Amino acid sequence: MRTIVRLWLAGIVAICWSGALLASEPHKLEAFKAAPPAGLSDKISAQLDDNAYRIIGPKGPVCEIWLVKEVATRDDFKPTLTVKYPFTSGQLLGAARLPTAGAALDFRGQELAAGVYTLRYGLQPQDGNHLGSSDTSDFGLACSAAMDKDPAPVSKVPDLFKLSAKAAGSAHPAIFQMIPPPAAAYKAPVLKHNEDKDLWILQTNFHAKSKDKIVDLPVQIVTVGISEH
Repeated sequence: MRTIVRLWLAGIVAICWSGALLASEPHKLEAFKAAPPAGLSDKISAQLDDNAYRIIGPKGPVCEIWLVKEVATRDDFKPTLTVKYPFTSGQLLGAARLPTAGAALDFRGQELAAGVYTLRYGLQPQDGNHLGSSDTSDFGLACSAAMDKDPAPVSKVPDLFKLSAKAAGSAHPAIFQMIPPPAAAYKAPVLKHNEDKDLWILQTNFHAKSKDKIVDLPVQIVTVGISEH
């Protein structure tokens, strides 16, 4: 049986939208209430909360995020050196709208077109092609809403990667890094600047339902900035 968790406050899958502007320029997080954007399938829209979040850069919005109402976690999950989040590969995490062409890059620096995307969880392959690109394997993947209409997990990894690569218009998925969570939950969501790597990181919590208790599950998502590799 899988534990169901409710996302809390802004975030997760602000899933790593990297502004085309320099990351060192100031960015901020803004919450707002709105129905999911047009362009999503009815089935996926039904999974999304109407509490949405906006990442704003110096020249305006970079992206708008709608989170799933509830997201499943693995009861048998134990973190490893490379996998830190208790999700299943291919599961739906939310959706995003990019209001302005050229305003968002993924963690590889790939420019994403204006439009609507679904957001799914994925694991970076542990092979020679990705050596040194990230200390951990947890990532969010953007997929074109026009091609991704079923909220069920994309169970086959090659299919997930191909779907996301089409959104990026390249041979590589559109990826967004998830940094390992801290031990303690956050008191409130914040957008923190990592000056060494020039990244803007969303720090917030999931609300996790565990038996009769609600547990705060912290998460860190790179929202602006690109990989050094």
